[in-house]
Amino acid sequence: ENQLFAIRSAGFALRPRIIGNIELLGRDGDDIRVGANAIVFEATQRREIVWGSRNEYTLRRAGDGFKLARKKVALVNNDRAIYTMSFII
Repeated sequence: ENQLFAIRSAGFALRPRIIGNIELLGRDGDDIRVGANAIVFEATQRREIVWGSRNEYTLRRAGDGFKLARKKVALVNNDRAIYTMSFII
């Protein structure tokens, strides 16, 4: 509880996110392209905002798993000022 208060006091935002509608878009050698929709809820002391996006990822085979080679985020509500981009990461 004290840590949560400290995080909020420092001005950091809490950003729960939901990712869904995941689909395979294509494959090229060791690369796999994946698409997904995302909703991110951002809550700070000053405001609350919901970001909706369509994301594309390129996953590259690396050993026994995959690494993220590319991420493209297309915001649905991109018609207003964006004060932070950290939620995209």
